[in-house]
Amino acid sequence: MSLADSVVLFLLLIGAIGLLSIKGLFSNFVVWTMLMRKKYFKTYDRIEIDGNKGIVTKVSFLYFQMMELSNWFDAEAPTGRVIRIPNELLLKKPVFNYNGLLKINWKEVEYTIRPDSDWEKATQILTEISEAYVHELINGRFVNKKEELEHKIDLFDGKVDPVNIVDVTPIGITLKVRFPVYYTEGTATKTMLNKQVLRRFTDEPDIELVGTKLHIKDEKE
Repeated sequence: MSLADSVVLFLLLIGAIGLLSIKGLFSNFVVWTMLMRKKYFKTYDRIEIDGNKGIVTKVSFLYFQMMELSNWFDAEAPTGRVIRIPNELLLKKPVFNYNGLLKINWKEVEYTIRPDSDWEKATQILTEISEAYVHELINGRFVNKKEELEHKIDLFDGKVDPVNIVDVTPIGITLKVRFPVYYTEGTATKTMLNKQVLRRFTDEPDIELVGTKLHIKDEKE
């Protein structure tokens, strides 16, 4: 290869790098203008993008910054780390906004009971506890926004009523209940409901969770 060819190749490489840089800067600028108009999210929204979940704390020309949530935790709690994500990623990856429309997310708890347990009574307990919680949620935090909440939920044929699911598995009967939570209180709400349900189950001799007791059968029986 001649010197002239090497120079041309070098200039083309520099040009390509420059073009990519300009393209990246342009993409970041486009997204930044949209963020300024709150098209994707706004500061302090809880979002998830490309496997990263957090609370938006800053939006700049090149990137947005989040306080990381979850990661190695099962709970949606801050890890103490800060994530900086290039604005242009919003053009390539879906972004999930946890409080963009309703400020309500849906969570689920489940319990597996022994096949010989009274599953109907267990289901009734779950229904009583979950319905009482939802009534308190709607008439507490959303008491002044009930009509707005119902209108928004109607947009996608949704309901705030808890949903019970019964499933038969090889080890027992799995009972699930799906319920709405305020978007920042998912872990706390699940913990509260678990405590109430476990207390009620403990008081019922004909309801037994799988794995809670060791059963020994007498050979003479």
